[in-house]
Amino acid sequence: MTENDMKKLSRADLLRIVANRQEAIEELQAENALLKEKLEEREALCEQADSLAQAALYINQVVEAAQAAADLYVYNLKRAAQSPKESNASEEHA
Repeated sequence: MTENDMKKLSRADLLRIVANRQEAIEELQAENALLKEKLEEREALCEQADSLAQAALYINQVVEAAQAAADLYVYNLKRAAQSPKESNASEEHA
């Protein structure tokens, strides 16, 4: 709407336009606030996902270390079980 068109409008029409514009501004502000809230929620979820991923990596490292320790323990048990047999076999040959 041009300036000349606005000059031709009555005071009531101008007030109605201003009221409509104000209502539109308030609706946009409400929508903006809602979108900001949703964005903050998504950012929080992303941070949680990062934290969970880091925790999963840490837990994976702990499990790998525990598995390595268990493997070493089993290996040492097997070696210890074979040692008396080897000692007995060497004593028999002597």
